[in-house]
Amino acid sequence: MDTNVVIIGAGIAGLAAGYQLKKDGCDSIILEALSFVGGRMSSEECQGFIIDKAAYTFPDAHRNLRSFIQALGFRDHLVPTSGTTSTFSGGREYQIKIGSPMDFLKYKLLSGRNKRDMIKLFLYAQSLGKT
Repeated sequence: MDTNVVIIGAGIAGLAAGYQLKKDGCDSIILEALSFVGGRMSSEECQGFIIDKAAYTFPDAHRNLRSFIQALGFRDHLVPTSGTTSTFSGGREYQIKIGSPMDFLKYKLLSGRNKRDMIKLFLYAQSLGKT
């Protein structure tokens, strides 16, 4: 394949695209405006705490993402979590146990509509065998 491709952004989608293109024999270059890769799937230290810029914990059920991480050779860099995540909003801490349907339903930072839409999306993904 002789195609040259420019990928804008070194977030997870840009990195995955670059990886797949390379695997398929296509030359590409990834351009990133920031001084780090990962985009929203990155962290920074603030006053001794590691702050995730976005929710990027994922359960074992995410087979495609786990396979991608394995293929890149980063499996040993995954860090197990306590299973609970915190979000701070309006000076308050809101905790939720990852993968807990009851905690999800009680989570105050999501509206009823958001919860309903997420349940519909989960059920749809489940019907496709993606969960």
